[in-house]
Amino acid sequence: MTAGQLLATGRSHSASVPAGDDQHDSRKAIMAEGLALAFEEHDAPVLANIDAAVHDGETVLLLGPSGCGKSSLAFCLTGLYPYAIDSHVEGRVSIYGKPLADYESGDIAQLIGIVFQDFESQFCMLRVEEEIAFCLENWNCPRADMDHIIREVLDKVGLNDWRHAFIHELSGGMKQKLALACALALRTRMLVLDEPTSNLDPYARRQFANLVTELALKEGLTLLIIEHQLDDWIGIANRLLVMDADGTIVYDGLPAPYFKHHVAEAKAHGIWLPRALELQQALAEDLSMVGKATDVSSRDFADIAEDADDPPLTEQQLLAKLSSLPRDAQATALSLLTPLKTKRSYTEDRVFLQAHELVFRRKGRAVIDGVSLTLRAGEWVALVGPNGAGKSTLASLLSGLTQPDEGNILLQGIHLHRYAERELRAFIGYVFQNPEHQFIADTVRDELAFGLRRQGISEEDVQSQVTDTLTRFRLTKIADANPFALSQGQKRRLSVAAVLTDSQQLLMCDEPTYGQDAYASKQLMDMLHSRVQAGSAVLMITHDMEWVEAYADRVIVLSEGQIRYDGSPASLWTEHASLLEANHLRMPMNYSVAGRLRTQLAEGGERR
Repeated sequence: MTAGQLLATGRSHSASVPAGDDQHDSRKAIMAEGLALAFEEHDAPVLANIDAAVHDGETVLLLGPSGCGKSSLAFCLTGLYPYAIDSHVEGRVSIYGKPLADYESGDIAQLIGIVFQDFESQFCMLRVEEEIAFCLENWNCPRADMDHIIREVLDKVGLNDWRHAFIHELSGGMKQKLALACALALRTRMLVLDEPTSNLDPYARRQFANLVTELALKEGLTLLIIEHQLDDWIGIANRLLVMDADGTIVYDGLPAPYFKHHVAEAKAHGIWLPRALELQQALAEDLSMVGKATDVSSRDFADIAEDADDPPLTEQQLLAKLSSLPRDAQATALSLLTPLKTKRSYTEDRVFLQAHELVFRRKGRAVIDGVSLTLRAGEWVALVGPNGAGKSTLASLLSGLTQPDEGNILLQGIHLHRYAERELRAFIGYVFQNPEHQFIADTVRDELAFGLRRQGISEEDVQSQVTDTLTRFRLTKIADANPFALSQGQKRRLSVAAVLTDSQQLLMCDEPTYGQDAYASKQLMDMLHSRVQAGSAVLMITHDMEWVEAYADRVIVLSEGQIRYDGSPASLWTEHASLLEANHLRMPMNYSVAGRLRTQLAEGGERR
């Protein structure tokens, strides 16, 4: 259900912006003073003493570690809490200078639209136009006006050709656009986007961010964006609001000063750094070492790490900084951006799994069409491709959760169907795309203990390992909570942690870093890496090519149910640019910057 559907109450009210108590307040789309939130009266607060504002027409990024209360803050600011859930909210919230309590719910829905983190949960109807019409009906929009409004908002988001389509037939990116269209249909002045692109492939992610940016510029929309991955949004942000793990605001200001002076603090809070800044930091360190080793004047490398400048936050800013270096230093930077990697060792002759000519059909259509592959001990394989390519379906087939219509799968030389279910699950671990699909216990603690108890180890050792896992995955504070009551990021951490406590040798992970902050993501990936080094194999589905570059030995590109590429990541980035583009993949930023820098150097050499 959309925010508009949730808040609208059958009567239409004027949503004109109130004058407010003074002119200063009226320029603030939202203002919070002393805001606090607890879900139970005597529980520790989720939010504490929040003072913050979002000004009319600006774009604000709300950052913070997973589970710190970012979504809860957004819901308090927009009136969903405590209206939609039993909770205790203290403090004062004003919208365009008028106290939130003085609004009727229909008014708020016309001023602020929300696209939830789980955007598919917003939909109530079967078809695209019906969904938007339902929003308008809750607003009590005259029926004679509906057709024009539906056509207008679908045109804005590029979905007019799918007006009569069933929602379940849309891709993930198209569903995101529909959720956005529902918000726009109510003529909102402000949009709140809660991790709006976390489930999208790189192409759809950039396309959605560009669409939102264009709409904001054209229509003067105010944006409050909750996001872990910053690269698609940092270039348009006017301001950052940064939260810590205790649910308080620790920074309110411009992006550049934060990432210049608070990098250590950001890392401590688990906040992602813009990839351009990470590359600059790595290059500054490497270039300094090269300068010392070759006795080159440090001035040749100074510009890349100059403290007086604002740090590069976007790819274009990093490229400009590198382009200002002397040509010799540029050439050195180019070699450092794409280093030759030593091939990770895995056992060629120890094959865990072989799949031959797999076919899987859904409603007569081949979702998986003639797929053959091999997975070996000690190997990390990334499975990538556009939304709807069949990646999750293939992983489900390989793990024995789904049966192929044609073809066969051998696990250690034995047909998969000959294994007892208990034997199969003891060898293959699976992290579902939806974490809730794998929860079986009533508490986080028992969820982690379940697999350990099945291994027959002592209860003392079970509790010791559970305690260690709770600490490593930052789940200690919620050890006795029901898994289904956690935030999306906490659910994902729990789902991965539960698999990693077991001893399976083949791990299938469907978007393991989805919804995670930087700290948790690095913890998860390093733990998987340790398992690979110990001889396990990992098949990881991901949209994040930076993780593929950092960890994978092999990458498989799946599109329309068929394998289009199976080889090394470096060869994919350097030799198959057209394949990347065709399959909605974005090469890691270091390769992208290197390619553009190489072109500039070549053009400069020709001019000379």
